[in-house]
Amino acid sequence: MGNVISKQETKITTDDGRAKMIKPDIYDVDGLIDARFGKEGTPERAQAEEHAYAFYTVQ
Repeated sequence: MGNVISKQETKITTDDGRAKMIKPDIYDVDGLIDARFGKEGTPERAQAEEHAYAFYTVQ
């Protein structure tokens, strides 16, 4: 598909942490998580996962 954009495939890239739209109603959630919490294996991501787990376990 490359850089081809058609009515069936819409690509919206955002730098403000919002999800990137790949197609209507389909979003790049991995990209959203990476942008918001850091890529897998980074200290920022590990800390975010620890906070999320702590929040989840007290519920």
